[in-house]
Amino acid sequence: MSTVFRLMNTFDRGLVKLAHVAGLGIPIASVRYVTGAVLMALLFLPGIALVYPALRAFVGGGYQPLADGLSEPIVAAISLSFALLIIVSINRAWSENEDQRLKLIGQIPGARVKSADELPDLRDEGLVSALLLIPLFPLWLSAINAAICGFEGASSCPFTASSTAPFAPWLVLSAENLFRGALFFDFPEVYDWSRQSGIDARNGVGEHLIMIMRILIDFVLISGFLQLIKINRAGRNAVDALINSPTPAGLAGRRVIGRMLKALREADDPAVLKNAALALGQIGDPRSVSALVDLTRDRRRLVAGRAVDAIGEIMAVQTLPATSRLQGAWQLAETRLRELAEDLDGGMPAQKARKILESGLFVARNEAAAVQAP
Repeated sequence: MSTVFRLMNTFDRGLVKLAHVAGLGIPIASVRYVTGAVLMALLFLPGIALVYPALRAFVGGGYQPLADGLSEPIVAAISLSFALLIIVSINRAWSENEDQRLKLIGQIPGARVKSADELPDLRDEGLVSALLLIPLFPLWLSAINAAICGFEGASSCPFTASSTAPFAPWLVLSAENLFRGALFFDFPEVYDWSRQSGIDARNGVGEHLIMIMRILIDFVLISGFLQLIKINRAGRNAVDALINSPTPAGLAGRRVIGRMLKALREADDPAVLKNAALALGQIGDPRSVSALVDLTRDRRRLVAGRAVDAIGEIMAVQTLPATSRLQGAWQLAETRLRELAEDLDGGMPAQKARKILESGLFVARNEAAAVQAP
């Protein structure tokens, strides 16, 4: 049994690594999106060309050998099968990514990074790839059916459909099985939609393909939506823990900024406010500057001092804001720190403000802004 588990773990690690083919290892989000989109477009192209001959004719007008290749069902079957494998691998990589975040937030040994922001945010890729199964399944089933019909003759087709059957019935067949695989009750059966596609499995191959499709619907689509719920709960728990410690929220990174700012607006407990300021300073996201400036006006000097500290920490890692809105927040922060520094009876917050102003961080930032100004 242990050998089986080792093989399963090895296969799972291989799936996670395969996701790098779709660009999931690229740290720049925009480049990652483009890489994945281009790959999926190329893998879907043979299947689309198979069910829409007009596309093959259009391609043939520019490069006939490519059109000839796209007319082969086996090419579409292989290409779409690889696309299916890539989608599963993206889902596994996303799950692994989120497991690493949860380990980090929970301070569980085994996390490979020190901050969640070091991990790429794969929520978009995971969700979009799961939704791609909806158009992929009908293309995949029709391509495999056409490929086997072409090799072994019409009598051996996996489904009761010809190799040139239109796309619409395959789409309906996939939708019927999507509901059966994704819901707790048989929605098509309840509303008598069972035979709308007019396509049935003719032999064992067709039955196996339907079973694979239903398993992947559960594995990718349903697990993807459950993953989003788990992600949302983890962020909420990290912010709720601010009453005791800033560490979970600080380790959660930029994802929890929205919840953190809401906590700052709604909380009055000094422990929550102090820990929120500490966590925001640790995260270093300039979007929190305005809220921290407001917190420096808190009547409790320890809370105000923590807010000043957080502004200084964010300034130390953020050189020049990317938007005019953030530039306005920095100007507001500088004005507020100068107000505090001039207050001779300001206590600890005033001392911390003077220290930040004397460090030259604002001077360096303003000089950089002047150089980059048009």
